[in-house]
Amino acid sequence: MPGNRRRNSNTVPLLTITAWIAVCLFVGGAGLGYVAMKSQLHASGAEIEGLEKEIADLSTQDEVVRARIAELSSTSALRKRYDNDKTKLNGLVEIPQDKLVFVGRPQPHPVESGRDLHQVANRETTQQ
Repeated sequence: MPGNRRRNSNTVPLLTITAWIAVCLFVGGAGLGYVAMKSQLHASGAEIEGLEKEIADLSTQDEVVRARIAELSSTSALRKRYDNDKTKLNGLVEIPQDKLVFVGRPQPHPVESGRDLHQVANRETTQQ
């Protein structure tokens, strides 16, 4: 009776080893992908937090500037600044009505001589 032929052979289970290597590569790649995505998530969160802080700062600055504009553009504030200004707004003074000259439409100048006239069209094109 012949004995077991495989008992003395030193075969390497290549198919099993290849399958385990493929499983290990898949699990390792998935782990590295998870870590990379988690790192990217944390970086995006930090960036969003910084942008939200910047938006809050800009909205606070906007409110302060709007309040300052409203304060400085009010009629009473402008009148107070004008009254306190010694040079009356850097030397600008009101022009009295008797010093104003109103000019109407300019009068057309009559042509005195033919020297001011210029030929508009070419004679050759007008004769054809």
